[in-house]
Amino acid sequence: MAKFLEKIKGLTGIDDRYSIYYCDFETVIVDSQHCVICYGIVGKDTIYSNHIKELNSNATNNIEKSNLLLEDFLKKCSELVQYNANRKQKTLFYFHNFSKFDSVFILNVITRLNLNLDFFEKDNIYYTLKVSLNGVQIEFRDTMKIIPLSLSDTAKAFCPQYSKIEYDHNRSIEQYINNPVYIKQLVDYCIHDCIILFNAFENFIKLFEKVFGFTPINKITIASLSFYIFRWRYLNCEIEILSPRDDAFVRQAFKGGYVDVFIPKSIKKIFIYDVNSLYPFIMKEFVHPGKKLARRMIKPEDNFNIENFFGFVLVKVTSPEYMHKPFLTVHDEERGLISPLGCWSGVYFSEEIKYALTLGYTFEYIEAMEFDKVKPFVEFIPYIYKKRLESKTNPGLNLIYKLLMNSLYGRFGMKYENKSSVIGPEKLIHQAFLTKSNVTYRKINNMYLISYVNKAADVDILNALLEMKKINITKYNSLLNKKDFGRKNTPQIAASITAYARIHMHKLFMKAEGEIFYTDTDSIHTSCTYPPEYVSSTELGKLKLENIASEAIYLSPKMYFQKLLDGSHIYKAKGLTKQNIDAHQYEVLYKSPSFVSEFVHNFMRDFNTFSVHKKIVSFTHTGDFLKRQKVFNTDGQWIATEPLKINK
Repeated sequence: MAKFLEKIKGLTGIDDRYSIYYCDFETVIVDSQHCVICYGIVGKDTIYSNHIKELNSNATNNIEKSNLLLEDFLKKCSELVQYNANRKQKTLFYFHNFSKFDSVFILNVITRLNLNLDFFEKDNIYYTLKVSLNGVQIEFRDTMKIIPLSLSDTAKAFCPQYSKIEYDHNRSIEQYINNPVYIKQLVDYCIHDCIILFNAFENFIKLFEKVFGFTPINKITIASLSFYIFRWRYLNCEIEILSPRDDAFVRQAFKGGYVDVFIPKSIKKIFIYDVNSLYPFIMKEFVHPGKKLARRMIKPEDNFNIENFFGFVLVKVTSPEYMHKPFLTVHDEERGLISPLGCWSGVYFSEEIKYALTLGYTFEYIEAMEFDKVKPFVEFIPYIYKKRLESKTNPGLNLIYKLLMNSLYGRFGMKYENKSSVIGPEKLIHQAFLTKSNVTYRKINNMYLISYVNKAADVDILNALLEMKKINITKYNSLLNKKDFGRKNTPQIAASITAYARIHMHKLFMKAEGEIFYTDTDSIHTSCTYPPEYVSSTELGKLKLENIASEAIYLSPKMYFQKLLDGSHIYKAKGLTKQNIDAHQYEVLYKSPSFVSEFVHNFMRDFNTFSVHKKIVSFTHTGDFLKRQKVFNTDGQWIATEPLKINK
């Protein structure tokens, strides 16, 4: 029996049963390791801090004192939880950037003290931690997962009367020893950050409750909040939750946007355009796949007509003999997502195939999954965008609408994973091997981090049985429906959104009157301006001119340098900042086949010990360009790129 995304019929309303506290850790470097020497906690009726009283030159002793301070922090949190429980109040503790920084220190103390722990983690990002101590449960969360901005920018949006104060984070441990002035400055800085977070997030909660009528702390990410609102107020059609087998088929068509370098260098003007809210525009404007109608193999005698079909098709693709900017993308294990010429096989959205036919592509149709057409976002996106435009004078409210609108689409493409992790004593390893599959573990302090797959929902086994014809499709679905997957994933929606977006971007490529140097998902860097009918800063789907550069170097996707007309510079290099690379180095990288440099990584997390370090790391740029073929002039200078040719 098919399952569908369910409309939420009732909300809890404004929940005032919570007492929320806002926390921060401040650290100094001890033997290249970050050690917490101060913490702050701020609530409606609480401002509290503690710090190491006597720092000294003994590194081991300072680390021990830091560990004791973290234990004191947990003890203080447990006291607040108990105090609020006596008043029938629930308690939450928020940090800003908890998932990537503060959580590491709390995990360290938890594993040293053998405390019971429940957590939600993905790819070493800890979204929530629930710690049991002194008979109560302490829950930590991350405000940055709701408001994905720096604390400084969060303050500007929600409490502009407060601003970050300047502080020298490069002070060494020696500078704090016997220096009460520096210690007081650090404590004041820590508390000030907590106060900023308190005011910003409390104002965010009030604004959200006023607009939507429920408390946002019911969810832990902005994407889940957006999804919640959509299902509550705007879900008006059938969107099928696909079986794992159908999910795997459709998910092959779920790909990202174009990220390509076409011309690596320019000393002429470059007009840098972004599409105004590309994905929300696509969501609003087009029909999307909702309910699965059929899945079937396509035989030659079927006379399959793609023009009368809506859904996803496994095809063998033959590209035109030549296109400078090919349209269809394919995932390559070594190169990532590429737009090649040649022949290959893959699953594509029907509307992509129809557009590709107009460009000269040909197809052999192999298997098809048909869907009905729905417009699930026809009310959600216009309403949210209208409210965003109306709230231009209210930066906090404007940001809420922007985040809700831009974060929804990805929620449909989330992949259900039956993988779980737990931190606990050694005996849990033996239990996991008895009841789970694919068990791995490693020791951290006095505890073990154990990862596993739940045997109860071993989809791979069912898929194998189906392929070997040991069970039929009816039996397969019956067994599948007995499993509690808890899935709300509908990849057909996400796949159609990204496919329509690539169509939209390719059409804009074709309309460019000058050279295109670079593109990244929703941006185009070109030598000429677009005609006025394609440009608008307020209309969804239109181009908006973000910047004009006087010169630029594009080395690879997401790695480039631009000098803007006003004299400022933009540096893009994944993993690096403008402190680690400069314009001269981009020129060296452009001319040289490879380049190696060292830089200081200030916050290197170690998940084997749950610690954070300051380390010198190497950055290597090999000069390889994987997504397209480099073109050189007679002097050996890199001047352009051409599409790759493949034959799979």
